[in-house]
Amino acid sequence: MPQSTGFARTFDRGYPSTAHCPYNSPRLPSCWARSIHRLGKNIRAVRPEGLREMTQPLKIDRDKTAVVIMDFQERIIANNASDPENVVKQASAVLQGARAAGIPVIYVVHRGGPFAAYAPDVELHEGVPPADGEMVITKVRPGPFSTTNLDVTLRELGRDTLVIMGVSTSGCVLSCTRWAVDVNYKFIVVSDACSDGDPEVHRVLTEKVYPRMGTVVNAREFLNAI
Repeated sequence: MPQSTGFARTFDRGYPSTAHCPYNSPRLPSCWARSIHRLGKNIRAVRPEGLREMTQPLKIDRDKTAVVIMDFQERIIANNASDPENVVKQASAVLQGARAAGIPVIYVVHRGGPFAAYAPDVELHEGVPPADGEMVITKVRPGPFSTTNLDVTLRELGRDTLVIMGVSTSGCVLSCTRWAVDVNYKFIVVSDACSDGDPEVHRVLTEKVYPRMGTVVNAREFLNAI
């Protein structure tokens, strides 16, 4: 059985109202979406070949890397992934490759707000099940760090590089990248193993925002590197 850890209780006080929860709708709240769209227009365009120069050759230290897969739950994927079938397929491929390479996999699941009460569709998607012994951490906020022991777990494992997959790109993935940088982790976002209800928001984040802080690759590039 997967190991479960983290915080099981819901923090009612201070939890954002469901009207502002990015997981309540297949689209990002309009104020957030507008900000990200404006950001995409204002950031200098980076040519695709420029991105490849930043991330190639991709070198991965298996002894310092962990895969963090976030919010691949049935309801979240159904409501927030623009291409549910493909994002599950790519995430599954990354998981299989990481396991074969001996890279640890950590699952993070959202059980706060509208996901606090049990329902079948808050379970992990059947296409990305945890392997025996893999850790499943429970969070109650959009990001994976603030209400969990993820940071402590990664440091105990001696990992300083995160391979990030999640739904949505503008929710858990955005929070994870910003927090990771603040506490001195390096990150690799697997772009096609992330998805968002707004494809343009996903594009802006993966092409213009995340490369400024870390590395962005697709699933095939990651698998070739390990």
